[in-house]
Amino acid sequence: MVDMELERDRLPPVEAAACPTRTEKFVTFHLGETLYAVLAAAVAEVTHPLPVTSLPNAPAALMGISPLRGEIIASMDLRRLLGDVPLRSISPKSKQLVFKRRSAEALPIAFTADRLGEIVTLDLSEIRPEGSGNGYLAGVATVDDRNIMVIDHSKLAAAIEPI
Repeated sequence: MVDMELERDRLPPVEAAACPTRTEKFVTFHLGETLYAVLAAAVAEVTHPLPVTSLPNAPAALMGISPLRGEIIASMDLRRLLGDVPLRSISPKSKQLVFKRRSAEALPIAFTADRLGEIVTLDLSEIRPEGSGNGYLAGVATVDDRNIMVIDHSKLAAAIEPI
């Protein structure tokens, strides 16, 4: 029988450079003064804010539905989902981020940002856990001395899909 403790001690140390880091591109945007990011691969497109038709008895986070090139999308108030002050007005700098569909049957989801930021590359190992955001945050990353609240798009989409 092989003693794994002894075998592990015989292995040479792993250099940090030998372990590749995993990086991903993220789209950054502002809600108020807070900078957020969502995985760029999850975003289908960015548009100007679309007209919203409210729905009776809809959950508070669902602002309504919007038309996008002949298709209906769910317009969400991301602020409400994150436990922040609800969206009050749209400015000329506002943009709407449309998520890719999780399945062919899923309704596309969009939310309005106060303004778009930039595309940043983040090392996934440097995203620190964060307890706020009603469970929709993957954590916080720091880029150029700026804290970026990283949204967990899969949790967000899973929570919205039943709507």
